[in-house]
Amino acid sequence: MSELTLEQQVARLTAIEDIKQMKARYCGYADDGYDPEGLASLFVEAVSGTAANSAALSAARRSRNSLAAFRAISSSPAIW
Repeated sequence: MSELTLEQQVARLTAIEDIKQMKARYCGYADDGYDPEGLASLFVEAVSGTAANSAALSAARRSRNSLAAFRAISSSPAIW
């Protein structure tokens, strides 16, 4: 790994911490009676930019739609 500037190191550590916090929120929603609305809130609704982002957007929309569909057919929380 090449030498990173202090700014790059801070940005990297900040990104790692953000990912940890999002994972914790995901687990919290999953443990809280599998809260589909909360889980769906963790997925993006819109992405702009390159074609690679287009694929990410499609995957995110499918995930949100799947969670919404689960919510629509499930009247009780999931049991793990």
